[in-house]
Amino acid sequence: MQLKNKLVWAVEEIKDLIEKTLYNEEYSDVIHSFIYFRLTPKLQKEHVAGLNDAATMLTVHKKKLNI
Repeated sequence: MQLKNKLVWAVEEIKDLIEKTLYNEEYSDVIHSFIYFRLTPKLQKEHVAGLNDAATMLTVHKKKLNI
């Protein structure tokens, strides 16, 4: 995966790049852990707010990665 010539990267862009690279290199066990790590803060916020639909979040996330 090529990096674009950018001086500033958003954190989400970096995380997306990491996920896509892990997926393309077929590190399935690592990508699952990374996705869980990435989604944990959002899941915690939703739990506090009473929104416990983690399955939908993971499905949307997988579609974003085209897996």
